[in-house]
Amino acid sequence: MDFRRLLAPNTTDDIERAESELTKHSVRTMTSVLASVNKLKFISQRSLAAKGNVTNDTPLKKFDATAVTREIEDILKTVLKDFEYEPNRVRFMSKSLSETIKSKVKSMKFPRYKFVTTVSIMSKNEASMVISSRCLWNTDSDSYASAQYTNGSIAAVATLYAIFNE
Repeated sequence: MDFRRLLAPNTTDDIERAESELTKHSVRTMTSVLASVNKLKFISQRSLAAKGNVTNDTPLKKFDATAVTREIEDILKTVLKDFEYEPNRVRFMSKSLSETIKSKVKSMKFPRYKFVTTVSIMSKNEASMVISSRCLWNTDSDSYASAQYTNGSIAAVATLYAIFNE
């Protein structure tokens, strides 16, 4: 390729030819660079694969159930302090509390954890309730936090399950 002609074009045909040559040269160079990068990535992946599973199967920051329990207790106390039991309001209040608890715990930055929150609110007038749950999980990394609150007319139970996303 004659670069002198590309650097000092005389006519519009020369300019178009120069642009075409530069584009071809740029495309070839870029293709070569991309091919080299892809080769390096492939070699890196193969060497990592030879070592086995490269994902981290333990949490960087372990779920702190006691700190989360304190946060849940604080939220229940502040929100339900003067709350009177009304069947129509309980449904919305339990959803709102679930979202509040989940967003508060997310702000505590436990990386790679997924959270499931349940809140049950019931009347204290001659009512009883049994709550149970079952789950298959890893006892080394998964956990839960639970708190209860009662006032003159209600009893509430909030549970947050923290499941580590391996």
